Amino acid sequence: MPLFQALKIGKIMDDGDYLFKDVSFSIEEGETIVVRGPSGCGKSTLLKALAQLIIYDEGKPFLNGKAPEQMGIPPWRTLIQYVPQRPPLLPGTPHDFWNTLTSFSAQRSRQTSEDIYDDPVEIAAQWNVPRNLWTSEFSTLSGGEVQRITLAIAVALNPAVLLLDEPTSALDQENTRLVEETLKGRRSAKVWVTHSPEQAERVAGQTLWVGGVPGENVVVQGSGNGEEAGTVRRKAPRRQPSGYGSVSRE
Repeated sequence: MPLFQALKIGKIMDDGDYLFKDVSFSIEEGETIVVRGPSGCGKSTLLKALAQLIIYDEGKPFLNGKAPEQMGIPPWRTLIQYVPQRPPLLPGTPHDFWNTLTSFSAQRSRQTSEDIYDDPVEIAAQWNVPRNLWTSEFSTLSGGEVQRITLAIAVALNPAVLLLDEPTSALDQENTRLVEETLKGRRSAKVWVTHSPEQAERVAGQTLWVGGVPGENVVVQGSGNGEEAGTVRRKAPRRQPSGYGSVSRE
């Protein structure tokens, strides 16, 4: 049984067409699957669906064989952490935000030992975030600082799965590489959206292509660079979808 599995996830748009459909993949502890595809194909929407932050129309994700309704939504969102590309402007300081998150009942129920969490301040320090920023108001921080701090908080919570929506988009090359190295060493499974082929090459164990061949669902086993080593094609449903999911393994 895989740690995390998505089975035939589909999202229908207001006009009746699919944004994506039949998105299926599985990952184990510590693995990374990179999500690729053209702008507007639904990559961010897919992450939100997996996190149970939006309503979707078809399919279901599973964590250790359990669906969200079996676990309950608060525990699911505790173990499946979504990290947006552009975090909303938060009130207070990063230290306040950390204390708020760890006080939620779903988080407290995980606290069976003192070492369940790591120190987000130390994680962010590895990415050149000064420690004094944790007591500064979010409104005074740069976009890159907020991105690194909110990512460090998600990582420090030690979720089963991290859903990462372009987590280094506001960072320079040096800090991007530092973040990548940290994330590659974490036990959390990672579902990682990136527009960078170079980053995908560095971090991907699998590549999920969202937005495929119209009228087909294509599953690719190959190098992860989009070159098809083998395909399985299925007839499309009556409603013609605009987005499909295909997976290639490194």
